[in-house]
Amino acid sequence: KDAFTYSVSDPSGSTDTATVQVHVIKGGPSDKKLVFPVSINTGSSRLFSDTFVGIGLLNPMESHEEVSLQSLTSQGNTTSNVQLGNSLPPGGQTAFLTTEAMGFTPGSLAMTASSDLGPLQGFFMFGSNDLTKMDGIGGELEDGTDLYLTLAEQGSSQSTLLFLFNSNPEVSPQLVIQLFQKDGTLVARTEAVLAPEGSLMGTLEEIFHEGLEIDGGYVRVQATDPIRAFEILARNENFAAMSGRLSAPATRLFSPHFFVDYTQEGSSHLQLLNTSKSAVDVEIALRDDHSELLTKKFVTIAPGQLFAEDFRSLLAGDVLVGPSGIVTGFVDVQVISEIKGEPSSLLGSVVFEGGANRSLTALPLMNTGSTSSLFPHVAQSKSAAIFTGFALLNPGSKEAQVTITIFDEEGGYRTSKNFTIAPYSRHIDMLDGADFFGPDFEQIKGHVRIESTEAVITFAIVGDYRGEYFSAIEAQTLPEE
Repeated sequence: KDAFTYSVSDPSGSTDTATVQVHVIKGGPSDKKLVFPVSINTGSSRLFSDTFVGIGLLNPMESHEEVSLQSLTSQGNTTSNVQLGNSLPPGGQTAFLTTEAMGFTPGSLAMTASSDLGPLQGFFMFGSNDLTKMDGIGGELEDGTDLYLTLAEQGSSQSTLLFLFNSNPEVSPQLVIQLFQKDGTLVARTEAVLAPEGSLMGTLEEIFHEGLEIDGGYVRVQATDPIRAFEILARNENFAAMSGRLSAPATRLFSPHFFVDYTQEGSSHLQLLNTSKSAVDVEIALRDDHSELLTKKFVTIAPGQLFAEDFRSLLAGDVLVGPSGIVTGFVDVQVISEIKGEPSSLLGSVVFEGGANRSLTALPLMNTGSTSSLFPHVAQSKSAAIFTGFALLNPGSKEAQVTITIFDEEGGYRTSKNFTIAPYSRHIDMLDGADFFGPDFEQIKGHVRIESTEAVITFAIVGDYRGEYFSAIEAQTLPEE
């Protein structure tokens, strides 16, 4: 960011001056496009019928941006390429259903969004038309040549949908797609090719073979060129979604929140996938709202194994349940064994279930936090029976000074709050809770920015007070300027 001042004079001697700020944006207008599914209904599974997809776009920059929407077939053919009627102001947001988007054309499978000046940020939500099931992807889709998706289920009452996208207009990646049981046993394998800017969408049964059944497992997608991926798990009662994740060296992972509701059926659970070539010994520590240890478990995870255990089992015999019947806290996972000649690679997630099994969502475990992050959606209203809750974890050894700021749909400042998070502690509440903005706060649409003196791990949950649905939203990284 820089600035210069210039002066203009006319022949009569009148002068005027002005100062211009110059922003150098990393990546510029060539930064990667956002991609969304046009629909999640493949036509073959009743679990994905009668559904919608909604998109939210946000301009994180300090200047107006013109936004273009492109619709693409599975083979990457452009069916429409239009510009939104109005530019997005700084911090401004727009939202719409894919079927009501400018230039929408039946037959398109993917929709991309890009801007003329710099990066856009956004998210998408999907759900049943009666709004009893809903989730979304609130984080950024990673580009990778080796991606894992850990919500694999297929049967009469559940189905996992995969969406794979090639953002490169010049190459056609060759794919190897493999389905594994939790113990790492290979169940099915297939190969495919993605056309330039092409996509592939289908249930596990459609992608692998008819009659396929699996009660928990994971998918590995290997590609000759980087692609993006996400998955949607549909059950009779709920939806859950998560983006494809890269395997990377990691010896410690955190989730800023877990909960167990002993008054209702259903149980949130922890998943840990060992993507290393050797077994790893892992320590799982669950801590309460005051950072006090609730329980500590030690497990050995074989190479290629997806360890999955519900929090009730992890806590069994080690926790005294209070009058509320609810236990909450955060998760700290550490690899305590060493693999000679190879760094440990561990992926993890927390799958939240609530509302007597009606609500379902998933959140990846994180190994690092951020000092500056953005959440592209706000939904807090008692009259509309919807809430947004935030959990912020300081995993470090220094105190974190944090500021959370709310902006409206036009990018205008609404309110902010400063607070401190002690080392190895967390800060959690709903936006209208006492630890954030109090019972009078209400807002639908807009975005949240969080700034901290130390890296913090943050996520949000958007849901309804009836327990019909909730959706975990990952923090997004603010663009560098």
